[in-house]
Amino acid sequence: MHEKQGFFNLENKLQDRLRYFMALLAILQILASLITLQTTSLISLIIGIALNLFILYFSFSIRRAPNIYFQLITWVFWIVIIFNGLEIYWVLSGQEAFSLKSLPSFLAVVLVIAIAPTLMKYRKAINSSKEVKNAA
Repeated sequence: MHEKQGFFNLENKLQDRLRYFMALLAILQILASLITLQTTSLISLIIGIALNLFILYFSFSIRRAPNIYFQLITWVFWIVIIFNGLEIYWVLSGQEAFSLKSLPSFLAVVLVIAIAPTLMKYRKAINSSKEVKNAA
């Protein structure tokens, strides 16, 4: 619950940045799923697209979003850094060739780097909402 309260304690422009961050990442992941369609199992494809559509929907109707959406913001940041960062490392080290498949990973990492300062402010807002709750 602190995540949702922390989100709405942010300025509107910071809220918009986080919403657009989640929406763009969801779109990038759906495109990545479609690019790797032939190598992805059907169940994995369905679950991945459904989760990304969930994130995309609540990015645009933020007032209806459940608390898990706000918890996912921080988790998605780290997941992108770790897994897409590894994919970029493999491309840059020559273990994999640069292809259309690795393009969404590059774009996702650039997006994560651009959103990092806003995410730090979001974490501070969450921590301050926890302190207010504990003080009461």
